[in-house]
Amino acid sequence: MALGDIVKTENYEVVYGLKGSGTLVAGRSCAIDSSGDWIPASASTLGTHGMYTGLTEERGGVTYYQILTEGYGSGELGGAVKPNQPLKSDSVGKYVVAS
Repeated sequence: MALGDIVKTENYEVVYGLKGSGTLVAGRSCAIDSSGDWIPASASTLGTHGMYTGLTEERGGVTYYQILTEGYGSGELGGAVKPNQPLKSDSVGKYVVAS
């Protein structure tokens, strides 16, 4: 299993969107910028978050990025996480325990 893989194949939601500034990394958290595009999440990004799956789709010469918004996925951790703990993004989009 690779980072960004969807672990459970039922009851998950993905969206495809444009990428804003920065580099999206599979298995890391991403957020929506003021233009509605997906950007790498940081410790200070607020609002809707998802996880970049590493998959893209091209339509009409435009690349769209697949973001897991609900469900189970294989994400990159920035520290120890126990089951059922709420998570947030660290400064580079890795998942850490929300305190």
